[in-house]
Amino acid sequence: MTSRTAPVNQCSKPTGWLGRFTLWRMNASHSALTDWGLGHIVVRDNYTILDVGCGGGRTVSKLAAISTQGKVYGVDYSQESVAATK
Repeated sequence: MTSRTAPVNQCSKPTGWLGRFTLWRMNASHSALTDWGLGHIVVRDNYTILDVGCGGGRTVSKLAAISTQGKVYGVDYSQESVAATK
């Protein structure tokens, strides 16, 4: 991977310290959009939810706070994303 493509690849499959930083920035910068999107759907407290491409885990956390009696799962093919979500 060249230095020109490194930041772009961190958005699709974060790795290492730069990936952790990218995930932190994604959580911060996407939070308002996530809130807007969640405001347009119904999530009951007993739902089972799957977040594919869980990224930094902020959406999984928000869904778990809503679906307190259900289950929320997050999957991602980036090990760094899964670790950040945990």
